[in-house]
Amino acid sequence: VYNVHTKEKIGERLMRGQGPNEMLMPEFIENDGLSVQILDMATSVAYTYDVEDFIKNPNPEPISKVKLEESINSG
Repeated sequence: VYNVHTKEKIGERLMRGQGPNEMLMPEFIENDGLSVQILDMATSVAYTYDVEDFIKNPNPEPISKVKLEESINSG
């Protein structure tokens, strides 16, 4: 996470690994101003976070997780 005004890094929010709420290959999908959606390409799980919680909380919890029925890849 970066401050858009100062361009300074203010923290990291995504944990890499195979534990709960950890991701192997995260890819941002969308930020609609209210939520941030991230897809773990390795596990085909889409995570949605409250954007304010994602920015301010060093350990944000997803407000939803959806396992896609079919595997996807970055290609």
